[in-house]
Amino acid sequence: MTSLPKKNGSQPSVLVVAHNRIPAHPKPSHADIVALGVGLRAVYATDAHFSPYEPSVPYRLKTESLRQGEHATMSALVFDLDDAKSKRAKQAASMLWRTETSTKVGQVLSVLPGGFFYWTRGGARLIYRLHQPLVVRSESDAREWQMLYICACLVLREHHLKADMACKDWARLFRLPHATRAGSAQPESLGTHGDPEDIGVWTLTTFPSALKAEAETLLAKKYRKKAPRITTVKARRTSDTHSGYRDEHSVLYFAFQSRGWLGARVEPSKYNVVCPFRDGHSTGVDQDNSTVLFDDNLHGTVFCSHTSCSMRQQPDFFGVFSDDELDRALDAKHKASGRALVQVGPDEYRVLEEVLSALPSSRIYIHNRELVLPAVGHSGSASLRPLSEARTRVELSRRIYFYTVRDEAHQEVAPPVPIVRAIQTHGEWPGLDDIRAVVEVPVLRQDGSLLSVPGYDETTKLLLLPSVNVNDNFADPSLEELCAAKKLLLDIIQDFPFSSEQAKSGFLAHLLTFFVQYAITGPMPLFVYDANAPGVGKTLLAKMAMRMGTGVDVAPQKLASRVEEQRKVITSLTRDGSRAVLFDNVVGSLGSSVLDIVATTRLWKDRLLGANTTYEGTIDFVTAVTVNNVVLRARDTARRVLPIRLETLDEHPEQRAGLRIRNLSGYVRARLDALVWAALCLHRRWVVAGMPDMSLPPWGSFEEWSHFVRNPIVFAGLADPYDPNAAVVAQADEETEQVTALVEGLSEALRLEHKPRITVHDLLRLIDRRRAMGSLPAVLAAFEAVVIQQRGPAAARSTGAVGNLFKKYRTRPVGGRWIDTAGLVSGTMTWTVASSGGSGGGGGSGCGRGQSGSPGGVGGHPHGAPSIPSQKDGATGGTILLRHPQPKLGQTMDWSGGADCRPHHGEEVP
Repeated sequence: MTSLPKKNGSQPSVLVVAHNRIPAHPKPSHADIVALGVGLRAVYATDAHFSPYEPSVPYRLKTESLRQGEHATMSALVFDLDDAKSKRAKQAASMLWRTETSTKVGQVLSVLPGGFFYWTRGGARLIYRLHQPLVVRSESDAREWQMLYICACLVLREHHLKADMACKDWARLFRLPHATRAGSAQPESLGTHGDPEDIGVWTLTTFPSALKAEAETLLAKKYRKKAPRITTVKARRTSDTHSGYRDEHSVLYFAFQSRGWLGARVEPSKYNVVCPFRDGHSTGVDQDNSTVLFDDNLHGTVFCSHTSCSMRQQPDFFGVFSDDELDRALDAKHKASGRALVQVGPDEYRVLEEVLSALPSSRIYIHNRELVLPAVGHSGSASLRPLSEARTRVELSRRIYFYTVRDEAHQEVAPPVPIVRAIQTHGEWPGLDDIRAVVEVPVLRQDGSLLSVPGYDETTKLLLLPSVNVNDNFADPSLEELCAAKKLLLDIIQDFPFSSEQAKSGFLAHLLTFFVQYAITGPMPLFVYDANAPGVGKTLLAKMAMRMGTGVDVAPQKLASRVEEQRKVITSLTRDGSRAVLFDNVVGSLGSSVLDIVATTRLWKDRLLGANTTYEGTIDFVTAVTVNNVVLRARDTARRVLPIRLETLDEHPEQRAGLRIRNLSGYVRARLDALVWAALCLHRRWVVAGMPDMSLPPWGSFEEWSHFVRNPIVFAGLADPYDPNAAVVAQADEETEQVTALVEGLSEALRLEHKPRITVHDLLRLIDRRRAMGSLPAVLAAFEAVVIQQRGPAAARSTGAVGNLFKKYRTRPVGGRWIDTAGLVSGTMTWTVASSGGSGGGGGSGCGRGQSGSPGGVGGHPHGAPSIPSQKDGATGGTILLRHPQPKLGQTMDWSGGADCRPHHGEEVP
């Protein structure tokens, strides 16, 4: 900051008045015009004030005086410095504040020398002479002065000296340093600094552009005049558009418009209007710029320059209109502004009700009892994003004008935080629509009709934002169109080495599921893209199905190994309203309790991460998995899987030549409209035919999905995608292999011991004895390996661990046989192997009489087997007769004790 040399010259003249309440021109009371230095030195027996201007007449002036032809010459800058804390408490400035201010003023005087400084009871004042006097003759001159004053205050602020910007009005009066306050016997004399007869010049004649811009912003607040409170404020639902109140119209705008009093716009937010009190005007005509409407606030401000209206206040202009007229004007403002009006107050229940009634349903929706907004991700796919507290505040401020009433004037405020949180946790939003998801392609309704009209659909609760253009000729496709659609779909997968026709139909089943996923209420299977080698194209195939089914690309994800992490992923997908998920390149075995739930039910419940809140939602996404040579972890997972098997003999299938479609991703992207049309035709042809049942093999838990997906595929002349005897399921069930090893091991132990049943203790002793002899059979070694794998190394010697393992797989059938209990011997449980073709006690060979006369069996179901036999003779070598605990029709089942079914010690079996 630079300063000019101090200029000594004559001191300006100012107006000194006895007090600041004397009437102003044109009803004046005489005042004295004296030199500024004289006024600052003089001691007054009365309260005395001075003006920073030299008036044209010896009277006090005010803003209205300019309209009477008077003017003022601004000659001094007077800064009012107050101790804000003491001022609020209505006390004198504190000594600490005076000490700090004295230091700051010293810094200012070192840069801008010559200023005159004096203490007041509430603070201090700093005075400079103007380098060039400014004559105020009009409102534009007054604004120029205010701009200069605010810029000077901002300069002081850079030195941490805060001047009161409210003193920017040119007609402001300031108390002299030696005046006598009302009720005081002595004139004030709190101390001064500088020579009042030789006050320095404010040397800064130009200001930086950034500082001017800030001053303009602060000065704009001057025109936000107070308006009377309107008691008919109501909160209403409005449209979703809002352009900010500066571009909207006030209540008075519509009120004047309704009476035909609104004229042309003079400048932004300023209109010529007809004065309601024009009958009292002595001169002028309507709309001659003498009466204007400032349309830059909530209610509007009217200013009339005629003498007869100079004393009128804003309530006078509002009083011209009736309550009905103001109500209609407010209604018109609601329609134009797009925001509802809600007054903030301590009665939060009322504020909450008004906010709830003002929420529009055109943008915010309810998804699984949460407020959400449709959002588009980087891939172009739309999802539902839960509204955070910050986002809720933004959306509320977009739709609602929150205000408070202070001094009969409205002041806009931010959405109250308690109301924002109450809105988020309310749980019921009567004005909003429920939404399940955002879809980019037409989908099927439950009645078989297609959702193809863009926008929100109340029947399906879906928001259709189409990313494809599909012709309407799929509504009733002909046989030729069906054949063309089927050929188009099969052509894009012609380069993939499917293991069977069922696998090829499995791809189409995955594709068609996206068009019916909201029409069915039951579960959907897991689509497993399996290959015998890497590079065959299983991931590309899955992504193409999702691309055609959803209209957008779906990013693959990694399937976490921990169940807790899997639950987090499922919760996120459910909250987002995702349509598809692809777990790519799963390593190891496939299967978990989480995936079993996803493929078994459409309901999901879990605790939200980082909160003690339970989330409940609907699983609407279609799950696909890619893996090489799938190994299913459990039978529960195996029965929920639809395998799509790819097999190749190429050592490097990713390098194979002769592909008919080299860039499949680009091919599908370029023909996406036609491919979606083809998939819709394939399904629509079956719907038009009456949704016939094709008498397919049943698939438990997926009956509804089979009806809407498998039937259209078979109806189109293709293979059934579900094969109940699929090799990928039957051969890759890891748990079944383990149970088989347990059954074979127990059966071998019974054969070696020549017993129909055995205790776990005897079984483990047999394994130890055979190992010591070096003749441990392979099946017993496999039995021991499964025990160690399931229960740990120490379990191989623990009777309790092996017994619990038997209990876990009791009556679990594998190959027609199962492990079962065989009663107690001296209080110890014994175990045996039962079968649908015989008792199995001697290694699985059947003998004796079965139920209903069947040879050596108890029926074809494990729960029909004898589970708790009785012992007729507990002596060693005695004949054992085992009976069913609840025999049917008096039938008896005999269990003999040898592999050759010969009775022990020559005793006959009754």
